[in-house]
Amino acid sequence: MNPIKNIIKYIWYLIRDLGLNNSPSNKKNNSLVIVRMDAIGDYILFRNFIEIIARSEKYKNHAITLIGNTVWKGIAEHFDNEWIDRFIWVNPIKFQKDFLFRKRVLKEIQDTSYSLLFHPTYSRDYYVGETIARYIKAENKITSKGDLANTTRWQKRISDKHYNKFIESKDIFEFNRNKQIVEGFIEHTIDLIKPYINKSNVEGNSIQSDNYMTLFIGGGAAFRRWSVDKWIDFISSLLALYDFDILIAGGPEDKSNGEVIKKHFITNERIINICGKTTLNQLISIIASSNFMVSNETSAVHIAVSVNTPVLVISNGNHYGRFTPFPKSISTNYTVVYPPIIEKEENTDILSKEYSSGSELSIDSIEANVALKKIKKLLPFI
Repeated sequence: MNPIKNIIKYIWYLIRDLGLNNSPSNKKNNSLVIVRMDAIGDYILFRNFIEIIARSEKYKNHAITLIGNTVWKGIAEHFDNEWIDRFIWVNPIKFQKDFLFRKRVLKEIQDTSYSLLFHPTYSRDYYVGETIARYIKAENKITSKGDLANTTRWQKRISDKHYNKFIESKDIFEFNRNKQIVEGFIEHTIDLIKPYINKSNVEGNSIQSDNYMTLFIGGGAAFRRWSVDKWIDFISSLLALYDFDILIAGGPEDKSNGEVIKKHFITNERIINICGKTTLNQLISIIASSNFMVSNETSAVHIAVSVNTPVLVISNGNHYGRFTPFPKSISTNYTVVYPPIIEKEENTDILSKEYSSGSELSIDSIEANVALKKIKKLLPFI
């Protein structure tokens, strides 16, 4: 964001939020509030630690409130409600744009005083997560040391004043980083080595096939998404290799691209377009029952790893080392294909330094035949 616009935005919210410092009407002893306002994939890589916190010696007698992003509401309420006593859901976009909604959320948050606040997000966002954490009434507030990915240095300096303790983490891969942050929070080592979703709690799905693979064509930003033409080339080769059905999956925003792909293979009944037709929990079920999955680098990948479905990831190298590739210690059913310039470089330290904060490489520089070779290595029986 332009520095001047950022300052104007800061002052604007400061003025709009005047008068919100109300005294809480409900004080809870032995209470813990956890704030996570980031995306679906981030929550998938964190959610298992909520159970560990709830079971820990330090916090097993605490009532836990989770303030979270509405985009992963379905996952948290279905899979994690055993460990959470109260949910407060916030739409981050609406929180920034709708003043009345923002005021209602902040008043609800201020209604309760907690013993402790835990804000474990490493790349904290100043205008959403940090604002919520600032207005929460808590005797102590703990967070990660963090970085400047979603904030500026002066904003972080302001935010840091509201916390009593900062936890440092040295591992840059997000799941392992979450583990270190939570270990610092509960003051105990954690044995968990990978994210997981209990398949016995997964909902059923209506897919009329028990022999399929899933292609997830969505992604949060354009640079994350392989083009429709690339997917079509890739699918053409896949169809010639084996007899699995192919599900084209994605969100509502991917529906038109899914239809374009389906139309290209209009006479082939093995191609099924389910873009925009599933809930998040149904998608988890579909991925869990897939023979394998191919996906852009997005939350679907973290879901696949969590349910042990073999997955090939198409990535332009964005956040190399932090979200991709998954370490072998976490998953051996995972592989990733990058643009040629990354594929040729064997030194992962160089790649992490170059692309950990982002990548401007074109994802379409990845050819379908290169991705196909990666699948053959992952699943040699094809």
